[in-house]
Amino acid sequence: MTARAIFHQSWRIYQDNFLVIFAIVALIWIPLELLSSYMDAFVFGPDDWRRSFRFSRLLNNTFGLFATAGVIHIALQPLTANTVSFPSVLQIAVRSWARMFWTRIVWSLVIFGSLLLLVIPGIYFGVRLCIIQQVTMHERVSGSEAVRRSCALTQGRFWLLFRLSLIICVPFIVVITLLFLPYTFLSGFDYWIAEAVTAFICDLLGAFITIAFTVIYLQLKAEELKPAVQPPPLPVRAPETPATI
Repeated sequence: MTARAIFHQSWRIYQDNFLVIFAIVALIWIPLELLSSYMDAFVFGPDDWRRSFRFSRLLNNTFGLFATAGVIHIALQPLTANTVSFPSVLQIAVRSWARMFWTRIVWSLVIFGSLLLLVIPGIYFGVRLCIIQQVTMHERVSGSEAVRRSCALTQGRFWLLFRLSLIICVPFIVVITLLFLPYTFLSGFDYWIAEAVTAFICDLLGAFITIAFTVIYLQLKAEELKPAVQPPPLPVRAPETPATI
C-alpha cells in the first residue's frame, strides 16, 4: 500500500465518475454552502467564529452525510459491483443516512473524549478510525460496531495510515487555505456568494479525499480477506525396517 498507488486509483475513480460525483456534491452542498455563507455574513458576523464553526459542523454532520455516503458508494464499486448512476447513488445515500449519522455521533464522542485526555490519544484514534465511514457504508454496521471493525482493520498499521493521512490531507488543507485567503481582506457582505462558490469547490476536492480513504479501506479489506499462506508440509519419512540377522 503506497501513496502513489492510492492517488492513482483514487484519481481514476474520481475521473471516471466525475459527473455523478459533481451531481451528488452539488445537490447537497451548494444549498448548504449558500446558507452557511449567508449566516456568516448577515447573522453571525466576522467576529463570531465560534457560532459560525458550530453551524458549519452541524450542516456537515447532518445533511453533508448524504454527499459523503454517495461518494463512498461510488468508490466502493470494486466490492459492490453495482452500476453507478445518479438516481442509484442518491437512493443509497438516503438509505444509509441513519447509519452514517449514528456512526458520526459515536466517532465524534470517541475523538472528543480522546482529545480531552491528551492530544496524542486523539491523533491515535483519529488514525485508527479514518475508515469508519467506509466500514459503515460497506459492512452496514454503525456506532460502536463500526468503531470495532475500523480498529480491527487498522490493527498494526497505525504509522502507515498516519503517513498516508498526512500525505493525503496536508495538500488539501494548503489548497483550502490559499483559496480562502483573499476573503480575509474582503468584506463578507459583498462577497458571501463568492465564498459559497469557493467552499463548493473545496467540497468537490474533499470528495477526492473521501475516495482516497475508501481506496485505503479497499486495500485493508483485501488484505483481511486474503487467505493465510500455509507452510508446506514436512516430508514424511518412511518407517525404517529392522535389520535382519
